Amino acid sequence: MRYVVVIAVMASLIIGCKQQSDHSNDTKAGGASRIEPAAQIKPPFSKNEWRAAFKKSAEFSEEKPTEDGTKEYTACFYRVDPKNCPAFAFGTYDAFKKADILSPANSQLKSIANAFTTVKVSVVALECKTPKIVVNPFLNQREWIFMHQLAIMVDGAVVLQHSFDKSGIKRETNGNRVYESASFIPDDQEIDGLRRVASATTPIIIRVTGDRGYLTLPKDETKAIKEAIGEALLIHEKLTQHLAEAGGPVCD
Repeated sequence: MRYVVVIAVMASLIIGCKQQSDHSNDTKAGGASRIEPAAQIKPPFSKNEWRAAFKKSAEFSEEKPTEDGTKEYTACFYRVDPKNCPAFAFGTYDAFKKADILSPANSQLKSIANAFTTVKVSVVALECKTPKIVVNPFLNQREWIFMHQLAIMVDGAVVLQHSFDKSGIKRETNGNRVYESASFIPDDQEIDGLRRVASATTPIIIRVTGDRGYLTLPKDETKAIKEAIGEALLIHEKLTQHLAEAGGPVCD
């Protein structure tokens, strides 16, 4: 970078000398050519600045270390009043992955012991990267359906439909229960679909389709998922905006 500045100064000096030669008569008459100072180059956004900006993006609780090397905390990214935080998250910082995983309350509670069939949503913030929303359908059933697609309907219209690569679907057994799960980062069109889900004024319908049929999630579950999607969108918006205003999110 030092060489860039030196070259800029040299170029400025050369231009100044040429102007002085071309306008020597003006110089004799009292005019003087002026050498413009080299433009200052802003240093790149650093990892420390990224972490500092992240910490200023919300109200954070004290971090609690866990046995696996991660740290857990809670965060409020948008507070309406002292008792109302519509962008609340349970957070986990993984130093090995250099990532913060932010889960809305409903998604976090449904993750406990993998006891529910649900669709989890979270915001993943990798250090020096743009935060991403992650959608994770999870099935806890007695029989396999061999899931391969997630779809959400609002007011009779399918606003999100995502098909999974079968090689990316995880399957496990636990006693007489079978687990199926997958995850994806929604693209811009799917983000628009999630916004329609969050703003829906009528009940949404969530269907998971597999090789052996499909599963429609119960209404009480879809209501909790809708709320989690709305919170995840707001957390993502506030965090991304704050990192951008600080000079990021991309850094060296």
